[in-house]
Amino acid sequence: MFSNNPWPITLIIVTLLSAGYLMYIIDVAKGRTSPAKATWITWSLLDIAALLAAQASGAGPAIALLYVHTGWTIITMVFALIKGSGSFTKTDYLSFLIATIGGVVWKVRGSSDEGSLAMIIALFCGGLPLWGVAWRNPKKASPEAWILFAIGNACGLLLVPPAKLTIATYGAWIFPVYAGTICALYTAFIYYARYRKKNRRRR
Repeated sequence: MFSNNPWPITLIIVTLLSAGYLMYIIDVAKGRTSPAKATWITWSLLDIAALLAAQASGAGPAIALLYVHTGWTIITMVFALIKGSGSFTKTDYLSFLIATIGGVVWKVRGSSDEGSLAMIIALFCGGLPLWGVAWRNPKKASPEAWILFAIGNACGLLLVPPAKLTIATYGAWIFPVYAGTICALYTAFIYYARYRKKNRRRR
């Protein structure tokens, strides 16, 4: 339920997301997780673009999600560059292309909502390599961190005023819906990949 005092919910969101990123970074530092360098570079750049688009869309208090994500994603990117692996893939280039198209549409049509949608599609494309990593080596993923990401992002909906929960104002709520859903699905995917690999070893 939306509250006229967003600070308690914002504090909960910041705590959950920060705890998730710290868990992920610790796993990276200890070698338990191997982040894809290109993915985190892509996400860092796209988070900045998504933040700008959300600001222009009048996202309101829910924009706190993007501020937290942008800051921590940049920090995680630094660790990924030091401890991560991999190079840019076709999906990374595709995400940049979609983001560029979204930026052009935003400037030409003056629709920041369409810009926000394009950035989210680009973020999804940029994160596709993570699913491949989790499928091939699920032990190198960090489901506990992604659980916190899913809960924290979903809580972002509590910061959206009811009047803005409409199709016409999707720019105000689309990020918490997308981020909460995709993080929950990715968490389930990691556990399924672990279950599948464990069963294959038993055969």
